[in-house]
Amino acid sequence: MQSTEIGIDPVANKNALQKTIQLKGHFYDGLMPVKTIDPRVSLQLVAPIDTIEIGNETPAFIPLLVPDQGFFKMRYIYFSVSGADGYWKVPAQNDSISADYFMDLIVPKLVKEGKIRVKLCAELFFRSPINPKDSLKYFTDTVSVLLDVKPPIPCGGDPIIGSAGLTILKFEFGDKKGRVNVKLLTGNIGDRMDVKFGGKYVISTCTPLLKSNQYPKCSSPASCFLITGIQQNEFFDFYFDYDPKISRYAEVYVMGYCNFKETLWSVKMSCAQ
Repeated sequence: MQSTEIGIDPVANKNALQKTIQLKGHFYDGLMPVKTIDPRVSLQLVAPIDTIEIGNETPAFIPLLVPDQGFFKMRYIYFSVSGADGYWKVPAQNDSISADYFMDLIVPKLVKEGKIRVKLCAELFFRSPINPKDSLKYFTDTVSVLLDVKPPIPCGGDPIIGSAGLTILKFEFGDKKGRVNVKLLTGNIGDRMDVKFGGKYVISTCTPLLKSNQYPKCSSPASCFLITGIQQNEFFDFYFDYDPKISRYAEVYVMGYCNFKETLWSVKMSCAQ
């Protein structure tokens, strides 16, 4: 086969794609659960970010929330590639810092570059504070998120430019060990950046550094979203130590300021010196 024929096309082979995406749950045949119809309950699932750019084999996440959930707790997230058969049932995870929910996923290397539209709903569990034996299960409505899969980016290239939402960049380094310079330009609307190397966060515009199982959130304090100014080439500099024995890649999570769709940012990653 030609090298261009190897891999899964995210548009032409959605069923294979759905079973290839790495999720911490179980796959089921059939249709995803539908929203519970109950006049007493009006629960919505919200995906605060509608487009997420991610790299192959990069730990990624989809942030989710349920406004005004009260005594309801999100127990499971249901996930399906739009147009594919079956669905995934994944235990919901909660960020103890922001109280937001999220779902981990990894798009394997064999998935080709392209856009993947996915749909999600949530199972919520209600337990009465008066009588714990009284419990109810509800399903939320369905939301849609676009995953934009991109290949790894060689270090030392031109700056990467982005805007609002979540962008997860995967940079590839060579054999040389040394110090890496990461430059961030945000202009007059603040944006947040977190860099992970070898499974640990090594750079952040927010302190303290996140733990390895945490992710940056839109609900972070405003001070986490740096403003570098509107003058040309006014980058903010960060550094971390690179060792190819630990990993040959680094992931950069850039959170474009969520309340301002007009925000623009630029990231430039040097090679190790």
